[in-house]
Amino acid sequence: MSLEPDQFEQDSAYGEELSTYSASLTSSAYNFPESHGRKYHSYKAGRYFMPNDDQEIDRLDVHYALVRRIMDGKLNLAPIADNIERAIDLGTGTGLWAINFADKHEKAYIIGNDLSPIQPGWVPANVKFLIDDIEAPWGYEQEPFDYVHACLLIGAIKDFPKLMRQTFTCTKPGGWAEFQDWDIELYSQDDTYPQECALRKWDDLVIEGIRASGSEPHLGMHLEQWMKDAGFVDVTAVKTPVPVGNWPKDKLLKEMGVLNHIQLSEALEAVSLGTMINMGWTYDEIQTFLVDVRNDLNSPAIHTIYDFYIVYGRKPE
Repeated sequence: MSLEPDQFEQDSAYGEELSTYSASLTSSAYNFPESHGRKYHSYKAGRYFMPNDDQEIDRLDVHYALVRRIMDGKLNLAPIADNIERAIDLGTGTGLWAINFADKHEKAYIIGNDLSPIQPGWVPANVKFLIDDIEAPWGYEQEPFDYVHACLLIGAIKDFPKLMRQTFTCTKPGGWAEFQDWDIELYSQDDTYPQECALRKWDDLVIEGIRASGSEPHLGMHLEQWMKDAGFVDVTAVKTPVPVGNWPKDKLLKEMGVLNHIQLSEALEAVSLGTMINMGWTYDEIQTFLVDVRNDLNSPAIHTIYDFYIVYGRKPE
């Protein structure tokens, strides 16, 4: 798929009820530790490098809107039945997907789990949010799911093949699993992404940092094989090039690009702190470097793209 730049955009820059939680929850899960002005999850602190504060919640909501654009408004691509009984959203984040899915499937019971209790208080009656670590044993083998959903787990999982095997075990025979995630290596289709630019250096550093933490930075491209290796059949992979910025000519791609630019701009600091501090950078050095990175990110002359993957498969009967 080739993305055509919009020639008209080349002259300007981008300018009282609580959710139902697990009975094992304690107030300590809400005592979020702070570092460099950002707040982070306290349950299994340090497991995930991104913050969970209001700034990050807003970014995740923009990211959710972006994924809905990528998926043409759909909540899933897997051909699940209308009368499913149980579904789970792994790493639910702000919980928007779980809530919308529950509204659509009113007779289904939906679980959303995450390391952070940042989901809204008012939710549909058929949704339950849990604080949980999805790399720990799930305990759902006796109550498997018709549908397992996960989006944006990049950087959060150390052993993805193991997670995929756990998903297979906790999916009902005939049920479906669907994973949606990125390959975070930026590229361009029109040679507008200079080798020496700060944005490329930043992306290279983040890839190196995520890999050093034990996670896979090119996550999306591996999902299909990992799903097959776990035992799923009828596996389908859909790759979508997603622009960063409003440079595409196509209206939908332009909308996607604007949303992607917003969420990436908001992620720059958090991603940098979560990866580059461990690589020896100081806070001040990161902030100085990010000035040049933002200049590149906001340049209408640089047409960058991320690849987004949607992969789904069925557990045999």
